[in-house]
Amino acid sequence: RANTSTSITLHFMYSKDIRFAETVTLQLPLFAGVSNPLLAFTSSTSVTASWDAFTYSLQLTWNSTLSAGTLAHFEILGSNGIILPIRGVEANESHITLSTNANDGSSSAVPVLLTEQVGAFMHSSLDFVGAAASMPAQIVLSYTLNCGLEVGDIL
Repeated sequence: RANTSTSITLHFMYSKDIRFAETVTLQLPLFAGVSNPLLAFTSSTSVTASWDAFTYSLQLTWNSTLSAGTLAHFEILGSNGIILPIRGVEANESHITLSTNANDGSSSAVPVLLTEQVGAFMHSSLDFVGAAASMPAQIVLSYTLNCGLEVGDIL
């Protein structure tokens, strides 16, 4: 659900080594929550993870080398309190990016290729039935959400 704490799963493979003290940064625009210098997570490699709510960035700092071409897997736990944007997240949203400062080959921010849609409209339309100039018309709003609604939710 939009505007709630979430777990975050990240998989990536980089073409260069990422060594001790080098970082990978996941930009999560409009995500919220309290900054946390030591996130709880599970991982396929030895890193520390932090969240900066002011820059919307989740930073992974390597404690050992991740060899080029190795698939890295991270699950940031929902208990860390990183909160989804109030507007939700669109599928494959281009503003969610990854970057690294790896000495063997840094990378500026590139969009994450696959992101899950959360709390967003999958379809919407607005129709004016019987519309004519200066005449009343029926207004029909149709939409499909990718999640349920609860009492008190506002569209």
